[in-house]
Amino acid sequence: MKKIFLIIIGVMMSISINNFSATKKRATGKVQQQSPQSMAVNFINNYFKAYTSGEIDIDQWVYDNSSITQRYRKEYRNEVLANENCSPDGTIDECSFPIRDQGGDLYTGKFKATNYNPSTGYVTVKPIQSFSNESYKIKVIKSNGKWMVDDVVPWWKEITY
Repeated sequence: MKKIFLIIIGVMMSISINNFSATKKRATGKVQQQSPQSMAVNFINNYFKAYTSGEIDIDQWVYDNSSITQRYRKEYRNEVLANENCSPDGTIDECSFPIRDQGGDLYTGKFKATNYNPSTGYVTVKPIQSFSNESYKIKVIKSNGKWMVDDVVPWWKEITY
């Protein structure tokens, strides 16, 4: 009788341990939901990382990026085409490349979100090590349950929202 009782207890403990570890694996395997702020920060950090690496055509990086809306890709492309005749160093006054401008103020550091306006969808990001008011306003929208970049407005372009 003791043997049967010990076997039953052993089986029950074995079952409860297996259930606990399966539940723990399921809980840790969940994908974290991205916030609008983290989406904006990840986008701008990855943009400048790709741009400063010199290994990637930054415009193609934007066109191929699945976290950017089609609307913004088109706007970005139109801006690139409008600046097609600019000199490589950006010395022509009419030149204003999207996001990076003439290439003079590149941040190789990281950015942080400083503000989020949920009614407009704009997240303000600034370089972590900058003490100036230079910032980017990045509009993020939720499309099919995924946050996507829909606009990027650098500090040298005026925005009213």
